[in-house]
Amino acid sequence: NFVEYTKAAYPARYYALIIWGHGTGWRYGEAAGDCPQVNRAVAIDDKTQSYMSLHNLGLALKDQGLDLIGFDTCFGGTFENVYELKDCASYTVASPGLTPGAGWDYKNLLEEMNKCNYASASSGLELAQCMQKASAAKATIFDNSRLDSVMKDLEDFARELASTITDSQ
Repeated sequence: NFVEYTKAAYPARYYALIIWGHGTGWRYGEAAGDCPQVNRAVAIDDKTQSYMSLHNLGLALKDQGLDLIGFDTCFGGTFENVYELKDCASYTVASPGLTPGAGWDYKNLLEEMNKCNYASASSGLELAQCMQKASAAKATIFDNSRLDSVMKDLEDFARELASTITDSQ
């Protein structure tokens, strides 16, 4: 509802959503029922110990027309998190490691966004580059359209490695 409302109230050429707060990358513990995806979490509330699973976030953001998702969270840029949301936006900006407690420098982010030449941008990449500059940690820009290819390469590598290990003494 938040994304739908914001897009209707503030029409724009590009849409970005920044998830701020705590993130775990992979949340250790028992999976809920037959849904192991529930273990990946963001927006963790220290007081209530509640969180949003990446799986549910993906369901909420699918087909919302986002150009970019930014994770101002720790471990938002782990491959399994970014891959889970690959169909929700064209780009993801996130750090695979720790993010300082103060989070991103939003003053700098808005200043960088103000400098960007959006007229020449064709897919929101410039917005992603602005977010990357403003992130307090070393954030990575993920081109989500290429993640299936990366996953295939990882699976091929894993099969080759497993074969090499089982064929050797």
